[in-house]
Amino acid sequence: MKPYTKTPKSNADLATLIKSRGIIGDSDALIRILETVGYYRFTGYLHPFRIPNSEAYRSNTTLDIVWSIYMFDRHLRLMAMDALARIEIAIRAIITRCHTDFIGNPFAFVTEGWTRSSACAFRRMP
Repeated sequence: MKPYTKTPKSNADLATLIKSRGIIGDSDALIRILETVGYYRFTGYLHPFRIPNSEAYRSNTTLDIVWSIYMFDRHLRLMAMDALARIEIAIRAIITRCHTDFIGNPFAFVTEGWTRSSACAFRRMP
């Protein structure tokens, strides 16, 4: 395996690199974004703005536009995770209720051998 020879760059150096590729915006704001989000995560949102077969970005690509897309994605991800958490909790509550009602013992899951009993809901499912 070939040894890794790249040296680490500071966030200021990375901001300079991004700006040299054509992004328009405040360098200090870009450095703060890189400090909180990271270079690779942030530049993932720059891909739609790249000029094909180049590392440069299309003209009029601004930090504000890219950051707005990042924030939209972040909020969408949080809403999706919230919805999934609610669904997970509801399904667990339904399973617990069915389990308790069917077996008749709310603590059957800690009782040794409950899955082998004739009352096990899983054994009676088609």
